[in-house]
Amino acid sequence: MSRNDTANTNSARDIAKRLVQWYGRTARDLPWRNDPTPYGIWVSEIMCQQTRAETAAKYWVDWMRALPNVE
Repeated sequence: MSRNDTANTNSARDIAKRLVQWYGRTARDLPWRNDPTPYGIWVSEIMCQQTRAETAAKYWVDWMRALPNVE
């Protein structure tokens, strides 16, 4: 590994660490983050393509009560 590669790895690690810290401070409380099942995440992704996350969160809760799984 060259010195450039080492510097890039350290830089990437620093960026990743800072990004995780930022996420910890600023992440919104969204219902699919509290119960991250593949189906629930999939439903949230589809909803968020159509509207804002805050709006999707309201509908997501009702959707998951009515249709808790793909079956």
